[in-house]
Amino acid sequence: MDRTEEVIVGLFSRLREDLREEPGIGLALKAQGRNVTLRIRSEGFAGDGRQPFFAVVVGLADRDGEFRVSYNPSGTPSAERQVTIVGADSTDELHGLVERYVEEERRRLIDHRPGT
Repeated sequence: MDRTEEVIVGLFSRLREDLREEPGIGLALKAQGRNVTLRIRSEGFAGDGRQPFFAVVVGLADRDGEFRVSYNPSGTPSAERQVTIVGADSTDELHGLVERYVEEERRRLIDHRPGT
């Protein structure tokens, strides 16, 4: 396993611990050839177009071991889709960015629940 794979697998492990009690948010590691991606997503419910849901995908960018983080929020309140490239030596920045997206989505989900 190379360094970038270790970073992605380490992020998976860290998030798995943090999200263990969140039944609506799933994690998946995907390996295909030399590429490894981490997918974090919530489940949208059929028929509820207002319910917030999201997907975050962490993988390798095309250059020098950099990471590509795609954030795709849906539902209401609306949020802007973002793609960020994080340097190969910036694992703390990568972890912070992904954790910020997940926390923002937790807040959107909580704010959408009836009675809140």
